[in-house]
Amino acid sequence: MAALGRPLAAVGSAGNGAPLWPTGMIGSISHNDRLAVAAVATTEGGLRGLGIDIERVIGADQHESMLSLVVNRREHALLLKLDAGRSLPFSSGLTLAFSAKESFYKAVSAVAGRVLEFDAIQLTAIAGDGAGGQIHFQAVAAISDEWFPGRRGQAGYMALPNGDLLTSFAW
Repeated sequence: MAALGRPLAAVGSAGNGAPLWPTGMIGSISHNDRLAVAAVATTEGGLRGLGIDIERVIGADQHESMLSLVVNRREHALLLKLDAGRSLPFSSGLTLAFSAKESFYKAVSAVAGRVLEFDAIQLTAIAGDGAGGQIHFQAVAAISDEWFPGRRGQAGYMALPNGDLLTSFAW
């Protein structure tokens, strides 16, 4: 906050665990068992939401349970195609699908006013490689007035030196 010219202030917590940022600020927090990350921004430039997520790459033993929870048939086919083309290992792609949706949900939760399911958006492309790139998606469900079916968005991703994957989405 200080780097943005704002006084340091406490970040509260909503009943669902979401951070409550000071007026004029937005942000996101994520952690796993190895690392914690946070991002903050001001709303002065019209930014409405910010979401980040950090995940360890999902192990092969978790593929089946994550597939049924996180991706639909088209997304599954996309991940298989990327894996077959050797541009992105399946485990990394599945982790990115989960993480990108988490980042999106964190960024739009304030306007959605409800808990979103993983099928609210559909991944349409992942451009990049194991080091980083973009995840393209579109809204499938009516999420809010701003996020209607067919609206497209893009999240960024990067692999961290420890092997974790970080995704971010701002709008």
